Amino acid sequence: MLETAKKDIPPEVQEEIALRELGAALSDADYLDETTKSELLGDCMHRLGQIPLEHCVRCRRPIFTHKAKRVEGRFYCETCVTETSGSKAESP
Repeated sequence: MLETAKKDIPPEVQEEIALRELGAALSDADYLDETTKSELLGDCMHRLGQIPLEHCVRCRRPIFTHKAKRVEGRFYCETCVTETSGSKAESP
């Protein structure tokens, strides 16, 4: 049931949760033992792996689809989309 709930969470929220898990796992907090930090790190990596990923058409850099700009059905990173001439970016 938890897996189904994770799929219903928008990618932007999943990324935010993963970044918070990563921050907790890498923190120097005394109240988290190494086992808990290890579990948080594993959860973080798993969550990030569930977010749809594409590659920029121009530079081939991996980008999350919710952060990519789509131009004529092709995905571009923020840097490369500004370099495309006269194309209108679409929402992914």
